[in-house]
Amino acid sequence: MRGVLVVMLALSVGCAPRSVRRGDGFALAEDWDRAAEAYREAMVRRPTSTRIAGKLAMAERGQQAKRVEQADAARVSAEVALREGRYSDAFVQLAEAVKLDPASPSIAELQVRAATEVRTLAEERARSEGWRAAYPMAVLSLRFAPGDAQSAALVTRARSGLFQTVDELVGEGAFEEAGKLAALVGAWEPELAGEARGRVDEAHSAALVREAAKLEKAGDARAWLTYARAASLHASEAAVSGRERLGRATVEDQRVSLRIAPANEALASDLVTLVQRGLAEQGLAQVDRGGDLVLSGVKARWNCTEKVSPRTESQQYVAESRWIENPERLAASRKAYEVRAEVSPLEAEVGQRWSKVESARYQAEQLREAWRIQEDSALRLEETASQSQGWLDEAETALREAQRESQDAASRGEDTSPYEALVDEWRTEVRKREQVLDTAKDAADDARRAAREADEQAGRAEGELTDAHAAYEEVERKLADARAEVDRADAVVAGLASEIEEPVYGTFAYESFEVVRTCVVSADASLGVSGAQAPRSFEVKRSVKDRHHEAYPAYGVAENPLKLSATDAELVEDALASVAATVVGLVRSERDALYQKRAASRDPAVQASMLLLAPRLGDKAWLEAEWGLKPDQLLAR
Repeated sequence: MRGVLVVMLALSVGCAPRSVRRGDGFALAEDWDRAAEAYREAMVRRPTSTRIAGKLAMAERGQQAKRVEQADAARVSAEVALREGRYSDAFVQLAEAVKLDPASPSIAELQVRAATEVRTLAEERARSEGWRAAYPMAVLSLRFAPGDAQSAALVTRARSGLFQTVDELVGEGAFEEAGKLAALVGAWEPELAGEARGRVDEAHSAALVREAAKLEKAGDARAWLTYARAASLHASEAAVSGRERLGRATVEDQRVSLRIAPANEALASDLVTLVQRGLAEQGLAQVDRGGDLVLSGVKARWNCTEKVSPRTESQQYVAESRWIENPERLAASRKAYEVRAEVSPLEAEVGQRWSKVESARYQAEQLREAWRIQEDSALRLEETASQSQGWLDEAETALREAQRESQDAASRGEDTSPYEALVDEWRTEVRKREQVLDTAKDAADDARRAAREADEQAGRAEGELTDAHAAYEEVERKLADARAEVDRADAVVAGLASEIEEPVYGTFAYESFEVVRTCVVSADASLGVSGAQAPRSFEVKRSVKDRHHEAYPAYGVAENPLKLSATDAELVEDALASVAATVVGLVRSERDALYQKRAASRDPAVQASMLLLAPRLGDKAWLEAEWGLKPDQLLAR
């Protein structure tokens, strides 16, 4: 095929579109996918081209042959994997083969054979090892042949057997083992993962709720943790309500209170108000008297400064102008010259094409005239043959008449010799006229054959005349387009000025000023356990800046007035809010430290509840090891 392909592509070289040449290159490399894509692109440009259509058909045949070859290779790989017992690999290879050649009988036969073999193995495992071992092979047999009723029925039985085992394990309290079986179902049938896992989690959650209720009744602090674990598995009403009820009780029991001493100064008082608001938003309890933690001695002050920095900037302006040759007109002139250069070859080609048309017309006329002469000759000779046939018929009639008269004379007993002589005479005449007829028929047949050949030659010549005239019209159309393009290019050139005025730029330097306004808020306070507060200091800066300069109209520089994005009051307010946020964070850290200290003195069950309710405290590795839970699973409240 490659030899034929090379010849076909060689015949197409020349004025072929770029996409065709690109497709030819891909075809030579037997890259049929990209070759077909290139030929389709060419067909969009030339939808009536039979030559490009032929190339596209060739590329599509190549694509199909390549897919069939790849599919066969995948089928062979699947057969090898099947023989070696690598059933998953066999499925992957067979699926690829089906995708490449879905109509292949051999691939379809292998699908059925593979499904049968794997289904038989699954049934053997079900009898010897149970549904847990048989289930994956049953699902795989159905994947090999999705429409196979026997495999589908086997999967249904295997799945039912697994779910029955899951229910039995759940009833026995073996939730971990039941979860493994549910995970097996989810791995092989992902659409059933939620149902399988849900059966286990719902039953496990119900068992934990019953256990938590017993612990709650006995006053055991582990009840909250058990409710929380049940809710994380299945959010039943009993599990969630138990978790919420005991969680709130634990929070209330272990709350750390905070007292904030009032401030005398206005700015410090604003800071205290912001801190109280931030602590309230985070749910930290505040009291008017006493308090586990105390924030006191709050003082605040502010100071704003300004820094001005001069800068030198520049602006281009038009100092003068000069006349230069119009570059647009130069480019248009070059384009007009290039377009005009295309006209002469087309004019020459038009003349050549017309000469070919005239030559083809003369040839067609000559051959058609030759056909008419041959046709007239054939008609005359056929007429002569027809006349000769009539003469022969007359002679044969006369011969029969003479023979009849001779017989009549013999029956009357008369002398028959005169009649016999007449019979011989007409018999000789018949033979002569037969020879004349044969000669006339041969001549007429030869003339008719020559007329047909002349007609075929004339038809071919007329077809060549039609092709030559079409080629002439195509070139003439290109010439008309080229001349129109020349006219348009000349019109563009004529519409452009030969010279244009070009500005000459100068640079004007001027001074601008950058103003930076900075406000600093500083604060002091004491924070800690009542009677043991530690002094703390805070400082936050906020700045805004802008540039400004005068106007210089002669040089095109507009005035840029000073516009700072914030006032001093706004800067102080923003800085004070940042100080307040820092104080809130510090208060929370102190509160958490005190909370953790208290938790360490409790029994492990209460300590676990406290740490879970304040999740940023302490090491919770023991919780996961003891209960199989991560703290973030239990914190939605």
